[in-house]
Formats: sequence, structure tokens, C-alpha cells
Amino acid sequence: MNVELKIKDFVFAMIYAYLLVFAVVIPLSAGWSDQSGVFAGLVFGVYALIFGLPVMLAAALIGYPVFKYIFGTLSFKYFVNVMVSCTGVAVIIALVSALGFIAVFGERHQGFGVALMIMSIPTMVVALLSGIIFWFRTK
Repeated sequence: MNVELKIKDFVFAMIYAYLLVFAVVIPLSAGWSDQSGVFAGLVFGVYALIFGLPVMLAAALIGYPVFKYIFGTLSFKYFVNVMVSCTGVAVIIALVSALGFIAVFGERHQGFGVALMIMSIPTMVVALLSGIIFWFRTK
């Protein structure tokens, strides 16, 4: 496959996915809770700054080479290659961010399984959304 993978497209796809979750998904999903959509979006925005920026930085530094390697080894259609590569990156970044979560907050407060759950669910959501956005940007 002769597709030029640029880190710029990879990083912009992550940023757009965070903004999409912040502006659309969180306020819509807040309708099922007692919070207003704006308040839930602002709470997510604060947590995205605290947790999301370091995770996004790790995904840009560690995840892009992993994405490029996985993408290069697959021989499916372009969309499937992008989604599988983003899922592989999300799994690795979820493990790294859970280890960072434990390092910052300590094992006493959170077990590794809980930290992995806390960090992997939003990482998977953002990774799959950024995979779709990356595919739209580069198809």
C-alpha cells in the first residue's frame, strides 16, 4: 500500500476526536443522567486537560510509530487497516496510561485493573473516533 502516513494527520485526528467527544457526545449522553449537558461537557473538558493531554502526548510519541508499523504489516482494505492500527495503538496507550495513573496516584488508591478500566474506556472511544477522522482526512 503506497499511502503516505503523516504524523500531522494522526495528531489532528486525535485533537478532532477529543473536540467531538467534548462538544457532542458528552452533552448528548448527559441526557441520561441528572447533570446538564453543558456541565457534563465542562467536567469532561477539565478531566481531558488533566488526563487527556498526557495520554495524547504519549499517543503522539509512542502511538504514531506503532500505528505506522501495524498499518504497514496489514494487507486489508484501507479503512480496516486504519481501524485495526488505531485499536492496536489504543490498547498500548491504555496500558501505558494506566501505569502512569498508578505511578501518579499510587497503588493504594487504585488497583491496576481499575486504573486500566478508567484509562482504557475513554482511550478506546477517542482512538476509534480518531481512526474514522484519520480515514476521512487521508482517504
